[in-house]
This record gives sequence, structure tokens and C-alpha cells, in this order.
Amino acid sequence: MAEGVTDATVRVGRTPTPRRELPPLVGVAALLAPTGLFAWWALAEGAYFDGAFYPGAALLALLAAVLLWAAPWPASLRRSRPVAVTLAALVALAAWTALSAFWSPVPDVAIRDAQRVLAYALAFGCGLWACVLLGRLRELALASLAFAAGIAGVVTALRLLAADGPLGLLELDGTLEFPLGYRNATAAFFLLALWPALALATSPRTHRTLRAGAVGIAALCVAMGLLTQSRGAVLATACALVAFFALVPRRRAAAGWLVLAALAAAPVTFFASDLYRTVNDGLGPTAVRDAMRTAGAAALAAAAVGALLALAALRWAPAAPLEGEVPRWSGSRRLGAAAAVVAAAAVLLVAAVGSPASWIGERLDEFRAGGQPDLSAQSTRFSLSASSNRSDLWRVALDAARANPLRGDGAGGFEERYLRERRHVAQYAQDAHNVWLELLAELGIPAVLLLGAAVVGAAWALARARPRGPATATLVAGAAGAGAYWLLHASLDWFWTYPGVTAPVFLIVGAAAAPSLVARTTKPGAGERRARLALGAACALFVVTLAPPYLADQYMRRALADPAANPERAYEDVKRAAELDPLSSEPELAEARIAQRLGDRQRALDAFRSVLRERPDEPVALYNLALLLASRDRGTALEMLDRLRLVDPLSPEVEAARARIRAGRPSSDRGQVRTGEDEPRTGARKHAGASGAAGNGAGRKSVPSDRKSQQRKSRRARRDAPRAEGGRARG
Repeated sequence: MAEGVTDATVRVGRTPTPRRELPPLVGVAALLAPTGLFAWWALAEGAYFDGAFYPGAALLALLAAVLLWAAPWPASLRRSRPVAVTLAALVALAAWTALSAFWSPVPDVAIRDAQRVLAYALAFGCGLWACVLLGRLRELALASLAFAAGIAGVVTALRLLAADGPLGLLELDGTLEFPLGYRNATAAFFLLALWPALALATSPRTHRTLRAGAVGIAALCVAMGLLTQSRGAVLATACALVAFFALVPRRRAAAGWLVLAALAAAPVTFFASDLYRTVNDGLGPTAVRDAMRTAGAAALAAAAVGALLALAALRWAPAAPLEGEVPRWSGSRRLGAAAAVVAAAAVLLVAAVGSPASWIGERLDEFRAGGQPDLSAQSTRFSLSASSNRSDLWRVALDAARANPLRGDGAGGFEERYLRERRHVAQYAQDAHNVWLELLAELGIPAVLLLGAAVVGAAWALARARPRGPATATLVAGAAGAGAYWLLHASLDWFWTYPGVTAPVFLIVGAAAAPSLVARTTKPGAGERRARLALGAACALFVVTLAPPYLADQYMRRALADPAANPERAYEDVKRAAELDPLSSEPELAEARIAQRLGDRQRALDAFRSVLRERPDEPVALYNLALLLASRDRGTALEMLDRLRLVDPLSPEVEAARARIRAGRPSSDRGQVRTGEDEPRTGARKHAGASGAAGNGAGRKSVPSDRKSQQRKSRRARRDAPRAEGGRARG
């Protein structure tokens, strides 16, 4: 097998190939853009919504175009099979996702999801190139995610310190949801960054100030993970721990830095529990505010203590050799150590739960039964309960796969199917909460095979890269820890469409795969120049495809912000949005909303009917059209509700509306905007306008206040109202 890029030089077989090297600072500059991008995406709800995703994806494409134009490329991608497999699989998955627009019930969603997958491929490619440019400083490629998490963590702690209340920062149970807007996504982002930060701290070639800062970031990430109290994060962290320590070359140093970071963050456990209890016991807004501020201060203190202790240790402790401070263990010794760890874990498990078989059986029964566990009486959200509604989500996903194993329901189709087939009245979901089952349900077996090929190709590339030297092994360990975390947590949650969580993983895995590249033996020729031009044109074309939906999103935001101030401009804005995004029904829904708010009954009727001509099963249009027609055409109104009943059989709002219409007590025939408990909660695809003023139906991922967030706000308002009067309420 031809050699790849080593820590010292570039070789192929026996003959080194001279090449022009740019200063490592060029590689550092190439990392600054992703660092800022990932920090911004994290603070913009993980770029889940279009307003943050599209500009960020365009930045990635422009970065790739600049690298194609100006940066040297010393490798032969054709001979670097693992990397080529990963890139080809991601591009093919994006193409298959886009193709599903032909059979998806929401074709605009299929195009948007395809653009996300292409952004992940771009992130992988940018990571490859940045690592090549960094040369001997390749460990710094891990800094893009680690520093982004550090920035986001400091901002989060400061927001907690300055908070007047929990809105926008905490979930209903007092766990941290900021900055990504969802507890598990926030936990994932910070705990993904833990492993690159530890790898940077472990590298003896990195300046001690940077290493100490990395330990501080690691402590901050642990603190933020504790504040989220994500149960899935515990399993994912355990998986990442095994992967990281299996690959990191200086295990004793890595273990020491991890212990130091954990000790620095340990006091946050108490403050996270205090915040959780304060919220769930209904102790009032003042107590909640004080608990939030204390938790924010504790998180900042954890980062500062971790960094200062690490700096002191690096300043006064003797330097460790490059290859590690302890001799390598033999295979039998490693096997014995692993057996001892497994035996100790088994003893602890038996001591804690009794019979492991009975305990596992009970947990499986809890999982199959479904339903969310009530943990509000506990001191923390962490528990051994396996109760979850994921069993119902996974059942529906498997049913979809059995119904159409080759192509699935189309990207975005799971939400429609789950609305029809769910068994829990209060459960609404857009995704299957498992990346593999989601792809299987929406895109069939080909999508699962393509993602599997990308994962296998990346793992193959990391395995080939690790022997290149201790610096590369450190880089591989940090990327493998983050990759292992993502793989497990994404198998329990819906991170595939969260660019702020998924794109950083692909970038640092791409960087770690770069040393596996096989260097070329010939000078760049006309073929390479043509390839660069073609890839640059593809990047430019990708940016062009991002512009129309982004502009449509901006027009709808402006239209829905305050249509009463300038109705003509609002209607013109939604018309432009419809022209820019013709596959989406959201502009017509937005037009109907504006007409409702302005009292234009006929225009609202026409807009809802237009939506139903394109999408006969659109729940929001069926429901609102029924209300608009209730006072003048009761029969047609009831027919609309009958159709809606087929789409959402368990909706209590539909039955309530039917009862009112039959009793002759319909809502105002103006059909004013209905939110919260009055309208069918059809999952996260429909979004309210800014500050809840726009109603529902302004884009699947377009306006940052979805149905779930809208419900949270209304529930928080009801929860906090009695507290202001000294009462007690449970969120």
C-alpha cells in the first residue's frame, strides 16, 4: 500500500515529490472561517432554520472555492480510496435526497435536506484541505470545533448571568436549551467539542497557553453538558470515551486532563440540580433567576479554574516526551486491563441493580410501553428509566420502510406519516429520532447504504491515518471521539438536519482523514486544472441554489412581522416568496395568515383553497378553512374536518372544532389567527412568525419559532403567571 502524508514529510513509495508549501498560518486562517461559522450556527439555534443555514452554507462553499483557486493540493484523490468513498457517498446521498422531491409530500423539504447534506460534504472537504495547509501543525484542525464551543459556552454562561427569566434559555423543566434551542442538541454540541479540546490539551507540540485554554474549554463543555441533563448524552459520552482512549497516543496525559476538567466542572452538578429543583418546585421567578445566574457563574468558574490549573501544571511540571510518558503495553497486557475494567463494571452493575437480566428486561418493557417519564420529583433529570416515546417513533419509521423499502416516503415524509399513525395524542414529531431509521423511512435502503458507506469510508481513512505519527494519532483520536459521540447520539435523536451539530463533525473528521491521502508523483496538469474549475463552478452553482429559498425566507419574515403597518407590501412580499420558492406552500399559508389578521375573509379563503389544490392533505389549511366556512357553510366545514380527521386521527382540536360547529358556536368567521391549544399541532414543520405574531405556517425551517417552541412559550406564560403571585405551578 502506498504511504500517505506523515508527520514529517510527504512520500509516495520511495520517491518524495517536491512541492510548494504555504506557511502554516495560511492553514490557521483557513480554520478561522469554520470556527466563526460554527460558533454563529450554535448561537443561531444550531442553524436548524433557514435564516442561519443558508448564509453559513454559502460561506462553506465560498471557502471551498477559494481553496480550489489558490491552495496547493498535494494528493491523488483517485488513489486515496477511503476519502474518495466518503465524499462520493455524501454527494450521492444529497442527490438521492433531492431526487425524492418527485415523490415526497413536501418537495421543498426534500430540496432543503439535500442542501444540508451537500453542506456536510463541503465541510468534510474543507477539513481535508485545511489539514493539508496546516502541515506539521495539523492538530490545530481540531480547534475549529473546540474554540467554537468555547465561544458559544461563554456566551451561554453570560446569558444565564444576565437573565431575567427562563424564556429562551431553559426547557420547561429547568434544563438548559440555549443556544441550540433544544436540550439534547445543546448537550451534543458541547460534548462533541470535549474530545477535540482534550486532544489539543494532550498534544505536547502545542503551546502551553493554547493547551491550558483547551482544558478550560473542556471543563466548560462538561459544565454545559451537566446543565442540559441530557440522558442520551450519557450513553454517547461513554461511547466517545472508549473511542478516544483507544486511539489517543498519550493516554496518561489525556486521562489527567480529562480528570482535571471534570473536577473543575464538578461543582456545576450541584447548581444544575438546584436550578432543576427550583423550576420544578415552582419557587417563583426570583428564585429561578437567582438559580440561573448562579449556574452561569459556576460554568464560567469551571472554565477559569480548569484553564488556570492546567497552565500551572504545564508551567511547573516536567515536560513529557513526544511519544508519551509511559512505555507501550503489550497486547496481552492491554487485554488484561480491558478484562479488569469490564469485570469491575459488571460488579458495580450487579451491586446497583441486582440481576442484570431482570433489570435489562424491565428497561425494555419501559421503552416499549412508551410515554415520557415524570422526573419532576427527582433532584435531577438523570435517571435509569428507559421510558420514552421513541418506541412509537421507531415503530412508524419501520412501518414506512416496510411499505416502501426502496425509496421511502420521500424527504420530509415522516412527519406526515407519523401524524396519521401515532398512538400518543400529545406526541408530535417531524423526525424519527434516529438517523438510520429516519433515512430508511424517508429515503429507503439506498440512503442507509450511502450514509453507511460515508461512515465506513471515514473510519477507514482514520485507521490509515493514525500510524503516520503521534501528532496525526492525536488528531485522529479527537476526531474519532467526536465521531463516535455523534454516531450514538444521532441514533437516539434528530441531529441529521441540525447543521450546527453535524457539520463540525464532518469537518474535523475530514481533517483527521487528510493524512491518509496518497501524495501524487506527478506535477499538476491540465486535467487537475479542469477539475478545479469544475469543482469551483459546482460550488458557485450551490451558492446560487441557496439564494432563492433564503430570499423567500427573508421576504416572509418581513411580511409576517407587522403586516398591518403596510398590507400591500406584506402581500407583495409573500408573492415574491412564492415566486422564489415555487415548491413550497408556505407563502400561500403566510398570505392566508396575513389576510386573517387584516380581516380579509375572501382572500384568506382563496389562499387556503390554493394550498389545498397543491396539497390536499395540508392540515393547517384544512383546519382554518373549516373555521372560515363554519358560519356560512356548515356542511363544507364539517367535510374539511372529516378530511383532517384522516390526516390527524388523534387531534383533540379537530374534535373540539367539530363539536363547536355542530352546536352552532363556531369561531368568528374572520378566522383570526389561532395558536397554542386552538389549532392542530401538526409538528415542527409549521412555524410561527417572529415573536409569535405571525401565526403558524411560515416555513418548515424558515422562521425561528416552531410549533413546539410556540407551545413552550404559551405553557411558560401559564406556568409563570401564578408564580408572580407567589403560587406554585409545575411546568
